[in-house]
Amino acid sequence: MPERDAVDAGWGPLRKAPGTGVIERILWRVNRLRCMTHAEIRHRVTRALAMRAERWGLLGSGAVPSPDLTRASLPWIHATAEVDAAQYLAAADRVAAGRFDVFALEGVELGSPPRWNRDPKTGVEAPLSFGKLLDYRDPRRVGDIRYLWELSRHSHLVTLAQAYALSGDARYPCVIRQHLESWFAACPCGMGPNWSSALEPAIRLISWSLAWQLLGGVSAPLFEDVEGARFRQRWLDSIFQHARFVRGHFSLYSSANNHLIGEAAGLYVGPSPGPTGRRRASGLRRPRRSSNAKRCRRTLPTVSIESRPFPTSSSNLICCCNRSSPERRTGTNFRRCSSRASKR
Repeated sequence: MPERDAVDAGWGPLRKAPGTGVIERILWRVNRLRCMTHAEIRHRVTRALAMRAERWGLLGSGAVPSPDLTRASLPWIHATAEVDAAQYLAAADRVAAGRFDVFALEGVELGSPPRWNRDPKTGVEAPLSFGKLLDYRDPRRVGDIRYLWELSRHSHLVTLAQAYALSGDARYPCVIRQHLESWFAACPCGMGPNWSSALEPAIRLISWSLAWQLLGGVSAPLFEDVEGARFRQRWLDSIFQHARFVRGHFSLYSSANNHLIGEAAGLYVGPSPGPTGRRRASGLRRPRRSSNAKRCRRTLPTVSIESRPFPTSSSNLICCCNRSSPERRTGTNFRRCSSRASKR
């Protein structure tokens, strides 16, 4: 089994070191197998076969059902009047101008929209191959995957949506639309490095949920004209595809660490803003059986959304209470708008 095809099935080493020999890789795999239960080995083999079936369109290629636009969800985030808008507007203006903060890179010029499959740190352009069989741990193929992934977690779209909610300036939703349209074209479902790990679509779902609500939901001005309605449909279709992808690729057994928590959180939060009919909702149902999912259900409804103007580390979308955020410094925040919303 080629290593780059097996890495996400749990068989590949965490990172390829230059010059690592065949013997070392074999020993790593033997040691990895010794740490697995028989049930996990069966799961890994089954998943490896399923990924190849997906690659050839035999699995996971079902049609996307139409949304029921008459069913509006109750928003659970809004901008309070006390928020100091200046910091948010300045951060959004930097994003609109194509300047991003990505980990150690501060104010780096990446364009608006950026190139979604290129690592901003090394400049390596990752191939647009089947994501689940792409060895994202190989820096020769993808560069530094953490930097590449960070842009496509779309926390900067929350920055733009925050700025719109505070100012009403229509420039910011236009940038969001431009970036999403670009992303849909550059990262089709299941293809490329941004579909190589279920955690990445899950975090995108959280970002999109926040941005969607701050834009105004299903009846947002951004969706009013014919082109806007088409964009809304495309966005909702992608939300469904993301949720279906995450649900089908949960990190299990020895991989059930922070990834599973993030995946469960994304599947719980992500579909909440969009209209879902009965058929559509059946494909977006939230996780209810795992202990991590139950933990998310207990925790998420009680968390205030306190996030500095993005871009910043997207982990703040899950760990929302950030001590250095401007809301904590000013004593205000973006918070849930009612106790009723928190009980949904």
